[in-house]
Amino acid sequence: CLVAAADEALYEAKHHGRNQIRLRILIGDQDRRLRQLAMQRRFSRWLVQHELLDIPTVSRALLQCPADHVRIGELAQRQRILDDEQVRQILHDQRQNGERFGEVGLRLGLLTEEQLTYLLALQQENPRALAIAIARLGLLNPQAVTESLERYLKETVPQPETVPG
Repeated sequence: CLVAAADEALYEAKHHGRNQIRLRILIGDQDRRLRQLAMQRRFSRWLVQHELLDIPTVSRALLQCPADHVRIGELAQRQRILDDEQVRQILHDQRQNGERFGEVGLRLGLLTEEQLTYLLALQQENPRALAIAIARLGLLNPQAVTESLERYLKETVPQPETVPG
């Protein structure tokens, strides 16, 4: 896919003349939108938006947070968004068609967009680890860190779907 896109851009540039650049966007519109929504849901972004910390200060704390890549399915189970059977169903479908886990979950109706963007935000940044780093660095007092994390979680954690009845 990457080589084909680069080859296509090369031939397009040659066709239109020399000394030019042609770009290809390899990420789809839905993927880009989901990533933007996930970025907006991150705890670091929330802290800046609520003017508790500025970007350089949050960035300093983020450097103290270990990178812990966890798969979306595992995060969904930890957060009790999906159960074992639902994860197996998504993984089975994913193997059949090659789509990403989140795309399959959305298509099958097992994940909402809100849940998926929350999980993507968690995958990018662990809010509890960031809160610990902020407190350890003395960027906010411990009580303010705890209160901020609780408020963030209350505002951003998706609520379980309610079944009418």
